[in-house]
Amino acid sequence: MLIALTIILILLILFFSSNRGAKALVTTALNLMVLLITIFLISLGVNPFLVTVAAAVIVAAVTLFYQNEFNEKTRIAFISTAIVFLVLVPILLFMGGMMNIQGMTVEQYEIAEVNGYEKNIAVSMLLIQISVILMALVGAVIDFALSISSTIYEIQLKNPTLSKRELTLSGLNVSRDILGTTVHTLFYIYMAEFMALLIQFAENYTFLEMINSKAFSQEMARIGFSAIGCAAVIPITVLIAVNSFSGNNTPRNV
Repeated sequence: MLIALTIILILLILFFSSNRGAKALVTTALNLMVLLITIFLISLGVNPFLVTVAAAVIVAAVTLFYQNEFNEKTRIAFISTAIVFLVLVPILLFMGGMMNIQGMTVEQYEIAEVNGYEKNIAVSMLLIQISVILMALVGAVIDFALSISSTIYEIQLKNPTLSKRELTLSGLNVSRDILGTTVHTLFYIYMAEFMALLIQFAENYTFLEMINSKAFSQEMARIGFSAIGCAAVIPITVLIAVNSFSGNNTPRNV
């Protein structure tokens, strides 16, 4: 059944998106390969954080420059994403340790050798959880940054007489609307993925026990940092894009 659904998805993408859809499929395959290599390197004992940072850079480059081609819009999105990472990664490392979000949760797994788990895997579970959050963060921020830079480009292209201030305000207004939709999307993905777990919380946990449980904290940290990254990338992308596209500097073939 999974193979049939995959084939249907591929055919629909190719039918409706043609060459762009084919690029999206290749991009997904390449990013999946990067993820598998990342997991393999971590299993060999390579530092999970360093491997994930390198993987995030590769994923961003492939997604932006291969799927969407190398142009001014993707270049701005890549730079904005890199700046957000430089700002948020130290915060994530600090808060990850403070929140104690590492490890598997008792609500989801029973860690026992009889279940096929090895208790001592010689890998920092804190860094593993931070790696998970980083991968979720890069996916959200890349799409958001590219949406902003593309929007500002189109606004300037249709209204070339706009001043930098007017273009900045227009970009911020549109970005706020996109941010609201993005945060709702992240929230509903979380709700759908952990519906069964939330039902268990409702039946067996008080509200205080739920918000202090590791399972709830881990997922809220993931969605929270993704949302923070999307919010932080707004002013960065807007400022870079406005300075690149304003006036007579707007490229026509991007």
